[in-house]
Amino acid sequence: MITSVRIVPILLATAAATAAAQSPIPVRSVGPILATSTENVGPAVTVRATSNGHVIVGAGARQRVYAFDSTLKSFTLVADSGSGTGQIPIRTTGLIPYLADSTLLPDFGSNALLVLDPNGKQVRSMAPPRAQDLIFLGIPAGFGRPGFDQKGRLIYRTQAPPNIRPAPTPSGGQKVEMTPVNPDSSPILRGDLDTRRIDTIAWMKTPTQGRMGMEMKDNLAGGPPNITMHMLINPFPMADEWALLSDGTIAIVRAHDYHIDWIDPDGTRRSSPKMPIDWRRYTDDEKRQRVDSMRKTVDEQIKRQMAMAGAGALQIKIDVNVVPDSEFPTFWPPIQPGSVLADLDGRLWILPTTSTNVQNGLTYDIVNRKGDVTERVQLPKDRALAGFGPHNAVYMTRTEGTNTYLERATLTGPPK
Repeated sequence: MITSVRIVPILLATAAATAAAQSPIPVRSVGPILATSTENVGPAVTVRATSNGHVIVGAGARQRVYAFDSTLKSFTLVADSGSGTGQIPIRTTGLIPYLADSTLLPDFGSNALLVLDPNGKQVRSMAPPRAQDLIFLGIPAGFGRPGFDQKGRLIYRTQAPPNIRPAPTPSGGQKVEMTPVNPDSSPILRGDLDTRRIDTIAWMKTPTQGRMGMEMKDNLAGGPPNITMHMLINPFPMADEWALLSDGTIAIVRAHDYHIDWIDPDGTRRSSPKMPIDWRRYTDDEKRQRVDSMRKTVDEQIKRQMAMAGAGALQIKIDVNVVPDSEFPTFWPPIQPGSVLADLDGRLWILPTTSTNVQNGLTYDIVNRKGDVTERVQLPKDRALAGFGPHNAVYMTRTEGTNTYLERATLTGPPK
């Protein structure tokens, strides 16, 4: 027989656990801005801060690589794909942290990884695990930020090519069956720089904009063939995001339910519970706007690519359709591309799509290796997170008109 004396402690413990589970997640703000660049670095910025106070900046939109001093006022142009005034002419701006304060910079021209010292000076070069993967190493905005595990192996994400199978048509010519514009999953790879061995260690869901097919028929009147392009677009792509923690742990944030799959440095695979998020339904107006915007974007991209390819003389018909309404999602995805970064202390910074404080500053979920949202950090208004540095440094960008500037602040003080 259970007495009331025994029940009371159980009820109290249950109530305490429930209250703890329902307690609000503390929020803290990034400290005051300590340094601001006068140089326009543009959007899509990656930073690599070193212990001597310097910071190497990959300016994706401007196709430049800078080496700033600690004040962010003085800089050296390390690489420039535009005017060619930098030391290295390249076409990618991805920065990969390497040994101590050195940094790797993918270089298409030499099919190599350039080794930069803390001041941005090239000291040597080295071969990548696989030359054709340089494009994935050099565009962090599209494929995440590569890094090295504790055994010196390079961890990075690639993308599988679409499976295109041409087939002859009864009326002559060629027909390419409807295939994904890009596959709906991508591998996370581990490359050994010594043995050149590449291992696939995980897969993640990646956004696919739909399917595409093409039919080419002979022109009976002579001249170029008649070409019909069929496109079935998906205006609501959903994708996982990944990050490499400072201790070599791989974190994959799953978009369908906002939980994390982990691969620990010893190879152990585990999953943490779903994290709290403000799920929000798509309204009919939002769905309609998304469809119209995607149609316009696809149309503009096709026209631009045809013009660049000099296809004006060809007889090309473009047939663009949208996937059925039944394939539209009910809720906004919890994350978007580029919304997950890892700081230098082994924590994930995740920007939820439905962040309720966006008008006052982007608010990130800070997640530990257990998958717990321990706190939230709000950036100053109109700032975007670029990366991290030693001593709790946080690098952000601020856009004024057509210019974007780099800023440094410090994450200090307890959560509010």
